[in-house]
Amino acid sequence: MQASSRSPTRRFALALAIATMSGASAADISSIDVGSTPRWLAGDDRGVSALLADGRVVSIRGKEVVARGEGLSPDAPLHDCAGELLGVASDGALVSIDTNNRVSRSAAALLSPRGGLACAFAAAWGIAADGRLLRFERRGRQWVAVKQASAEALPDARIVLSDLAGNGAAKLFVLAEGSATRYRHGVLGDAVEPTALLMIDPDSLAIEARLALPAPMVFEDLLPRPLSIAARPALALVRASPSGGAALVLIGIERTNLGIVASGPDFGQSSRWLNPLVGASSLYAVLTPHIGGMLYRYQRRGDKLAPMPLATGVSTHRIGSRQLEGAAVIERRGGRVLILLPSQAQSRLIALDCNGRCKTLASYPLAGATSSNLLVARDFAWIGDEAGFVNRIALPRN
Repeated sequence: MQASSRSPTRRFALALAIATMSGASAADISSIDVGSTPRWLAGDDRGVSALLADGRVVSIRGKEVVARGEGLSPDAPLHDCAGELLGVASDGALVSIDTNNRVSRSAAALLSPRGGLACAFAAAWGIAADGRLLRFERRGRQWVAVKQASAEALPDARIVLSDLAGNGAAKLFVLAEGSATRYRHGVLGDAVEPTALLMIDPDSLAIEARLALPAPMVFEDLLPRPLSIAARPALALVRASPSGGAALVLIGIERTNLGIVASGPDFGQSSRWLNPLVGASSLYAVLTPHIGGMLYRYQRRGDKLAPMPLATGVSTHRIGSRQLEGAAVIERRGGRVLILLPSQAQSRLIALDCNGRCKTLASYPLAGATSSNLLVARDFAWIGDEAGFVNRIALPRN
């Protein structure tokens, strides 16, 4: 299937509260018609692959769209694992697609069709529909579940592999122990919110540490986000309560104990949420992304996270969506930071140079509202839209 000749519809719906300029030319963005709405993107050495809303997987090779597989759940992320694509079938099997387009399925269909995966070396990890954690290993061309353990993980949570202790031993982190009664906001697709974060040994699947929030607090989140603040590894998460709404928190580890090492202010009222953005060593969030989204930078000061406003009229989330990765922070030489995120209407992608204050470098029109995670690979950003395009955007060099 060749790239579409349709030209993107021009929609101008940007309202940044800083000086703006377009800065984009036709050469900066190309839109590739993939025939269905892209939900998840994954990159490898040969290009970018997309999991579509109809369950197909395609890869973009130059201007060509190559069919790779079908029958995957569009609600579970697509992962690149050393050049091999991993996803979850609609029936819960682990699906792999190798570089020769050979598709294999795990013998047992155990996985939640909404849960994330993690992979490293010759192992992969996933979440069962009943909250168990599963470890898969290669047996020939097939992935086989070799271990499972009770974890009460949320069936739509993302698994993260991170060296939070900084000792070279990466652990699995997953949100668990859901409650449907503590905080009834439902901004992430259902009323069940996790109340605990687990640290799990990737080999034995033993729970090594557990951070449980006191009632009525929850983690209004699906994804622990690794970063390093002041040379200390941490995980960024959203904590929320009925009285205060959401707040940004950093999770750290001392010896074997997980704890909140720094927290930002909450909203002081219920039903207000924020979506974090992290770089390797910088922390941002879009506050109220559904009602006039505001971009803030957070600086750690002891056990506090101090927010500083940067821009308004942006958004990184749609109410009810489990897609939390529609923006990116790119840390460049000299301390400069490039932030890519959608406009409030999500019909444009905005490039901000945030060196102190933020300056708009470019504004890229899309054919429809953003529909996928934002993937940065080499000098390009990739994002899907609801019109059925994968958009390839050349990163500004400023």
